[in-house]
Amino acid sequence: MMKRDNSIMWGVGEGKALFAACLPHNGNKATHGNGTMISFGCDTTDQVDAMYAAAQENGGTCEGAPGPRGEDEKYYVGYFRDPDGNKFAAFHLQG
Repeated sequence: MMKRDNSIMWGVGEGKALFAACLPHNGNKATHGNGTMISFGCDTTDQVDAMYAAAQENGGTCEGAPGPRGEDEKYYVGYFRDPDGNKFAAFHLQG
């Protein structure tokens, strides 16, 4: 699905299931919640925004506010951690 210098991602369908192997974005050692992430495919950018907001309202922390990513900005994603430090993403592949 996508390959970069620090990650490789495999997906099924239109961005609904995704598995990625990545180096930790912050350059630190890989631990639970650092170098691991569960991503949720959403049907719209509004759903991404809502999932990100719900995480923040329930004790989560920001790891990257929702917005377009990638060279063509078709990957709309918000990153957050739960109160235990596990990393998650909510994403929508646009167009």
